[in-house]
Amino acid sequence: SQAGKKGRCPECQQVMLIPFPQTTPAVQRSASRFTGPAPPPTGIPLLNDFSDSLQEINQDPLDDWGDDLVTSTHPVVSSLRSSGGGRYQSHGPRNGLAWDRSDQDSPLWTTATDILFSPLSAFSRMHRDGGIASSLGFALTGQLLGAAIALGFFFIFGIVALISGINYAPESRPVDVTGSIIFGLIFAIVFVIAYLTITAINCVLQTIVLGAFQHVGLTIFQGAYQALETTCRVTGYVIGSLGLLMILTPLVGIPLQLVLFPIYVSIGCYAAHETTKGQAIGGALAGYLIWYTLFLGSIAAGYEPLLDTIHQMLKPE
Repeated sequence: SQAGKKGRCPECQQVMLIPFPQTTPAVQRSASRFTGPAPPPTGIPLLNDFSDSLQEINQDPLDDWGDDLVTSTHPVVSSLRSSGGGRYQSHGPRNGLAWDRSDQDSPLWTTATDILFSPLSAFSRMHRDGGIASSLGFALTGQLLGAAIALGFFFIFGIVALISGINYAPESRPVDVTGSIIFGLIFAIVFVIAYLTITAINCVLQTIVLGAFQHVGLTIFQGAYQALETTCRVTGYVIGSLGLLMILTPLVGIPLQLVLFPIYVSIGCYAAHETTKGQAIGGALAGYLIWYTLFLGSIAAGYEPLLDTIHQMLKPE
């Protein structure tokens, strides 16, 4: 309204003619503060409709972020900070372990060493579906191989004990060498059959039943984000890999398996179910506790009847 009239400049106090508003675009105007009133604001739409759903605003959910950016064949490990803690997420394709692939020369050794020395990376590549037949086969192969190694140690110990018993027997009670050798061979055959049978049954029970208990534990801690077969596959691969620890002799390998089993299952469930560390550890320990509570309880329940049966069989007529 003052355009065309005289006025004093507020900066230099010089009397000047107030200019008319410019009609040229803003990008062509001078940088002066007094070349006319500011142009009207551009038409930037404001978010004033609160009826829009959050799904329309956020097109991609959190769990799918970055999937299109990964081109490597190996998964990229990251930790997502969500309401449930640091939930693990593996991006990229799951190419499977060497046991599930046909392009490996020694799939048993490669899979076992990957799981024993790089469990997080190994279970990040493991197929989470496809049934439990492959993991059960791996568990049987690894444990039976470990049983064969253990039997080799037992055979050496038995020979040393037999020779020592013959050589250091007192003269008043001489040892029947032929009878001792025959008895040792019969005992060895029975022991080998029983040991291999128990090992195979234990593999099946641990892969399926203990895997189910592990899944129940994950469900209790709300960490079962995949199906039951995923947990059973983790359990089977861990059991088969720990079988190779028998190379350290049974005196070391068997206790070491009992200690390392819940640790490796926790890591496997953490990477396979893509859950939090607390949920994975809690689920693994809960399943482990349920399994051995029932196992030791059944032994305690059948201990006295078994002793009574043996006592009746050995009682003279």
